[in-house]
Amino acid sequence: MGWNDPKEYNLSNDTVQVLCEVTQPQTSNFPRSCEMPISSGDHGVGDRFVSIGWRDDEGAWHVAGWDMMQDCWDDARCYIVHGWLPLAEIQSR
Repeated sequence: MGWNDPKEYNLSNDTVQVLCEVTQPQTSNFPRSCEMPISSGDHGVGDRFVSIGWRDDEGAWHVAGWDMMQDCWDDARCYIVHGWLPLAEIQSR
């Protein structure tokens, strides 16, 4: 099964798995450029990783991560979201 197009995300899907690529942080908006993006672990620019996330009404993706202070949902400003998959359904026994 391949990843779904991030532009075809249905807002009723809520939280989903997301395939992200780390991009170079923008440095043109000083002092905002000093803010660290959320962490994706030990991934560098160009690396892809899987996380969880959701898309808001305006079409912006939000990805789970941490920012040295707390676990958080943050905008995916330093990531390209390449695709999404639904979360696995809970199976009752």
